Amino acid sequence: MGKPTRTAPASTTTAVSVTPPTTPASTEGAAPAVPPTIHPAHELDKRIAAVKPGAEPTVADWVLLASFNDSLLEKEFKLQNDRVSWMMTSQSILFAAFCLILLARKDLPESVATTATILLYAIPGLSLAIVVAALLGVGAAQAVIWHLERERSFYQGVLAKLYHQPLTDVGCRREGGLKVTRKLGFIPMFTVIAILALIWVVILGSRVVVSIQGF
Repeated sequence: MGKPTRTAPASTTTAVSVTPPTTPASTEGAAPAVPPTIHPAHELDKRIAAVKPGAEPTVADWVLLASFNDSLLEKEFKLQNDRVSWMMTSQSILFAAFCLILLARKDLPESVATTATILLYAIPGLSLAIVVAALLGVGAAQAVIWHLERERSFYQGVLAKLYHQPLTDVGCRREGGLKVTRKLGFIPMFTVIAILALIWVVILGSRVVVSIQGF
């Protein structure tokens, strides 16, 4: 008898087709994607709109708002003082340098005389520019102060109404002798700046007149 033949079992392996990964298109030379620019004011509007209003503000809430407004006022006053202090420091240094060069110019050697003459024109011009910059900065802070003083009057009026007690308005609605103090308060700063500007204008003008007469 012949040996029984064995039949190999049918293969049950399923062929899996593998798709090669597609190579992304070359982006060489293409401009990078730029996210849309959002204006800071619009972003702030969105954040404010997302805040859900709560109950009616209490007396403590109004006091907190008034205190916050006063802290902003204090910050603007500090900015004014810092700008004037910076201006006065620079003016004292430049004025001293101008006087020293003016007094020692005759004793300087010829190699330095030309530089000294140039500095006698440059120092007044630079000093005048610093004074004008300080004036703009102090004026900007004063404009903010006037706005915050109106807000202070509003908060003081609300607190006087809630407490049923009259409060002395030290904001924009000052009465009696306090009314003039609002305008007198910023006069010293602007007076000092105006005097310094006038001094440097006169000095610079005199230098120009001397140079014209020299020709």
